[in-house]
Amino acid sequence: MDKKKVKPKKKVKISKEKKEQIENKLINPEVSTQEEIKKKYKLNPFRVLAYSFILVIFFSSAILVLFTTKESTQDAVFKHNLQSLIKQYKTSGPSVELYRSLFNLYQDKDKTIAYLYIKDAYKLLKNNKSEIPKNIDIVKYLFENSFKNNEDVNNILEYSIILFKYTNPSNPEYFKNLQVLVSLYSILGNYSQAEKLLTSYEEIYNKNLEIKYALTKFYLDQKKYEKAYDKIFTVIKYKESNKLQFNKNDVILYYQVLVNLNKKEEAKNYLISSVKSLSSSDLKEVLDYIVVNYDFEGNGFQDFKNLINKISLIRSEINSYLNIDPYLNLEIGRKLYLTKDKKALAEIYFNKSLNTSPDSLKKLISDYIYNIKQEEAKKQNLDDNKSIGTDLIKKIR
Repeated sequence: MDKKKVKPKKKVKISKEKKEQIENKLINPEVSTQEEIKKKYKLNPFRVLAYSFILVIFFSSAILVLFTTKESTQDAVFKHNLQSLIKQYKTSGPSVELYRSLFNLYQDKDKTIAYLYIKDAYKLLKNNKSEIPKNIDIVKYLFENSFKNNEDVNNILEYSIILFKYTNPSNPEYFKNLQVLVSLYSILGNYSQAEKLLTSYEEIYNKNLEIKYALTKFYLDQKKYEKAYDKIFTVIKYKESNKLQFNKNDVILYYQVLVNLNKKEEAKNYLISSVKSLSSSDLKEVLDYIVVNYDFEGNGFQDFKNLINKISLIRSEINSYLNIDPYLNLEIGRKLYLTKDKKALAEIYFNKSLNTSPDSLKKLISDYIYNIKQEEAKKQNLDDNKSIGTDLIKKIR
């Protein structure tokens, strides 16, 4: 049999648009269906609004239920834990750990109640001093939060004594705790006890500079400038002989002592020569101290500028501090404004402070400047009224 020849079919040309439609159907079969639905159903705006309203109500209710459930769950957990601790109290009685647990439980609920529970824990510790070392964090917490909770100063002193007593001398906190304790004795007016404490520990730790700094500050506060000089001079000589770097305490305290002994030129010369070895952060703090404490009366401001110029020859960065620090310029402006015949000069520094401050601080600084001017105006009016009264009395007489 002869095989019939089959004629090849002619290739049908498919338009580009048709090809894209076919490909789209293959990729996303629902596209055509979606298009048909869109043609069949026109969206009614009122129907859309109604659906939206229903959705808003649904989701609002869901969120409310979620938060209510969360809150009730938290309350349930809190009550369960509280009941458990009450049960523990009934069976075993009070303990430091029980009060600590109650403190932790109430921390987020009521800080006042939490504070009372940690105080109860402390009362138990006082009766069982052997437990204090491992619970020293309780005493530290009470001390750090005592001012905020309006504790009696004698209670604060008690916390401070325990902290100092149970801190190891090798711990950096040891000498800080000593200084805090001395400050508290001074606040209470027990200066002899404060001095005795410092001098006793100076004998034990003869080479500890922190105690010598503390004694210098104590004698400065007591206006015993010769004694203050002896203490800080010992530190300066010790550092010079051992070629140790000076820090802000050395420079500020020695300068302060010399000024109070009316050795102002010696104080300035020491300041200029000592800034060379200071770290940048210490230099900044020394500058802050000078700005705050320098007397601008009479030729004081010009003396201050001369001193800064001499320091800047050794440490040029001091100029940049003055140029970019809004607080330093604000303080200079404040002092000048309160100094006789320096108000115009003060405005220059007020403007400098505003220009160098970030936008977030401009309103705060502007309000501060306004308050300075208002207070000075009130004082001026009071002085004027006193002057008028004095003149009137003279005329009557």
